[in-house]
Amino acid sequence: MSGEERFSASGVARSYAWDRLDAKQWLLIYRDSNASRTYALAAILFPTASIVAFILFIDFFKNGPRNRTAFVQKLCKDATELGALAAFPIVCFFIVIFGLARVQNLRLFRIYQNIENPYRFIAIVPRSGVLQRKMQFDRSSAVLIADSDGIESQSLNLWRMFVSGSLLLNERRFVHDDDCFRANNFRSFMLSETDTLPREVALKHRS
Repeated sequence: MSGEERFSASGVARSYAWDRLDAKQWLLIYRDSNASRTYALAAILFPTASIVAFILFIDFFKNGPRNRTAFVQKLCKDATELGALAAFPIVCFFIVIFGLARVQNLRLFRIYQNIENPYRFIAIVPRSGVLQRKMQFDRSSAVLIADSDGIESQSLNLWRMFVSGSLLLNERRFVHDDDCFRANNFRSFMLSETDTLPREVALKHRS
């Protein structure tokens, strides 16, 4: 998605309405539409999968071997045939669930900059894996997590995605995408790489 599409008038208006923020007081400077979509999808799938798994567990522990549903009976038969190897897919399943939950928690959806006080920001971040919440922070608490040797690699990207994140806001880790900022000068100001206010913020601040 290009910057023009990401900050289209309709998309920005939806963000303000969803986050219940006043466009006269806050300027949307970061918008990750892909993170919002995948988060919403996972927020639906996780509870659904949990309910299904709970029903299967109840069926397994409550009913005898012949009274279980056909699906649970088939799972038990396959597990018996696999023997000790049956533990492998179970472990892999929980690793995947843990990894996806971690990615959900690291997502960063939107960032707004206060027009009256440009050093204040609001980030829209995950809450409980299925909801979103507002998190206020100031410029001094926004820290970029830099790579020690400056080398980008696939393993480093995976490390950032699942473990370290790429950005600290109020000492909480997030994964961000530089392309999701309205412009590079908004990113540079928020991360204290420059003290020059972005022109759009400066004009609104003076008025």
